[in-house]
Amino acid sequence: MKERLADRDEAPVVPIGVDDDTSISEGWVPVDRTEMGIRSRFYPEEWDFYIRPATVQAIKNWIGIDEKNALQMNATFDEIIKMCVRIKCGPQIISWSHVNTWDRFWFILKVRELTFASNKNTVTFEDNCAECDEEITFELRSTSLHYEFPDMDIVDKHWNEEEMEWEIDPAEYGVDDEAPINLWVPTLATQQAIIDWAQRQYQRKKKLDETFISTFLPWMIKKASRDEVQFDRQVQKIEKIYKNWSVPMYTLMSDIIRNITINPKETLKAVCPHCGEEVISNVQFPNGIKVLFTTETRVQKFGSR
Repeated sequence: MKERLADRDEAPVVPIGVDDDTSISEGWVPVDRTEMGIRSRFYPEEWDFYIRPATVQAIKNWIGIDEKNALQMNATFDEIIKMCVRIKCGPQIISWSHVNTWDRFWFILKVRELTFASNKNTVTFEDNCAECDEEITFELRSTSLHYEFPDMDIVDKHWNEEEMEWEIDPAEYGVDDEAPINLWVPTLATQQAIIDWAQRQYQRKKKLDETFISTFLPWMIKKASRDEVQFDRQVQKIEKIYKNWSVPMYTLMSDIIRNITINPKETLKAVCPHCGEEVISNVQFPNGIKVLFTTETRVQKFGSR
């Protein structure tokens, strides 16, 4: 396996527009958790988040991304988080991999906005208002991302903010003789552990249950073991539970996960300057996603591809 470029970190350059008097060393700037809205409830209250501008190496990795290679895309996204997002609990540093999967793109956009704070390097595209048909310019920013949230009464009833877990009794929903359910929000660490595990299974020519892997497994792992053997055992134990579900239990679990997931929609919200209506448009990258961290240089484009 090739050495991950992200492991050779570089000191960032703080852009103009970031307060030089900040007490955060090495250019780290605090993130206002209120910007996350309800998503902030799915992190311990005592955690503080910081971001810094993208390093030269991170930008190189991003520009070199192969958008047809899903594994490379995933790794490059995670490298930005690893190098440019920090979590602290008092004096303790919490691993970047504890970022929830649905927040990854939001943090990447926050890093991008800090990186280009001085030169206003924006990513925009045009769409038409569904109400008045006038053309609107959408700017891709963290504040414009559109999310689909669980019902608040579900969150208030079943989300334990002290234990950071979902607690649900199947008997309340007509499924008797089943133990209470505990589920955990999927993190980048869990996601990567599952990807690595699935790759090992493919290499061993093992048949995989895609529904189990993509829908249920990410929510049923409290903490993914870094040891391959131990993680294999974790998955085997969870899969045994999954296979023993009755039809009513399977139906309930499908319903639960569908209703507790925060879905980061690939859409942006904006207010039409012509008619004042809120407009939603699909996120568009006319020149590919690598445009997010492409900087203006004097280097001329080579060829037309």
